[in-house]
Amino acid sequence: LREKQKLKRIYGIFEKQFKIYFREATKNKGNTADHLALIVKKRLDNVLYQMGVTRSRTHARQLIVHGHVKINNRRVNVPAYAVRPVEIITFRDKEKIRTQLAEIAAENAYRAVPGWISFDSQALQGEILAMPTVDDVKQPLQMQLIVEIASR
Repeated sequence: LREKQKLKRIYGIFEKQFKIYFREATKNKGNTADHLALIVKKRLDNVLYQMGVTRSRTHARQLIVHGHVKINNRRVNVPAYAVRPVEIITFRDKEKIRTQLAEIAAENAYRAVPGWISFDSQALQGEILAMPTVDDVKQPLQMQLIVEIASR
């Protein structure tokens, strides 16, 4: 139960949303725990955090909800949006926002961006190169315990 609570707290997921993700993970063939991990990794707020543009996933959620994030030049305001390959993530052309994000990106330059995401810190633009694989997902959580508790 603690592992499930940690997952929900880390990614900002509510119970109803977790049930939807779990149902989707069980429909896929293979290890349910791996599929669940991949589903939460594809969330837009997590991708922004992984790119190093935000200080936290909560900050990423705030940027998204306030309409500062664009995917393929279309404004997206849903933090749970599941990214897909070949999508380009950009930000609104507000000077204040772009300056703030550039500063945060410079602070987070030491963090490694996952191989399935490309990020240009000068242009403040990211691209989803491929879907994350099980090898890309390094969780501090025991996903198998979460699956066992959720499948009851």
